[in-house]
Amino acid sequence: MKEDDSGIRALKDMMNGTLEVKKENILAETLVREDWMSKPAEEMNDDEKIKLREYEIKEQKQNEEKEKIRKNLENELKKLRGEIQEICLKFDEKLSLFLKKKLEFDQRVGEQQLQIIKLSCAIMQQRDSKVRNNRLLERAAQHELELGQKKSLKERLQAMRDQYETDYRANQENFNSALDQRQKNLGLFLI
Repeated sequence: MKEDDSGIRALKDMMNGTLEVKKENILAETLVREDWMSKPAEEMNDDEKIKLREYEIKEQKQNEEKEKIRKNLENELKKLRGEIQEICLKFDEKLSLFLKKKLEFDQRVGEQQLQIIKLSCAIMQQRDSKVRNNRLLERAAQHELELGQKKSLKERLQAMRDQYETDYRANQENFNSALDQRQKNLGLFLI
């Protein structure tokens, strides 16, 4: 069945087994100018003149084909350069758009980071404030305790003063009365 496949056989027969048309490269063809073609036209015979004329026609056709190919290649080059420039412009536009988006997202990320920093600072300030407040409360309690102790000491001191004054007056009165008594006794004794 494979041997009698008409499609494959036709492809082989007509196009040498490929679907692509191969263009003969005219640039690869080289026309060789023979030495006898360099001699003057008067010295050539008719057969040489015909061959020279055929050679010149082939050379002219080859030059025309080369010129066509060159122009086609130049046009294709211009077209490709235009396409490349258009692709580069589109790429630059997309890159610019992505850059703008990246900058926008970087800005948003920066704003979020700034918000996080502000919240962290607020939390740290609140903690510091609580610590300071607790220290002040401890100092106030200690101060109250010291004030209480001072009042207690003042009261004890006042009580001791009052006791001392009371004892002093009592002793003074006893002393004065003892002195008076002695003076009386002495006065009686002297009398």
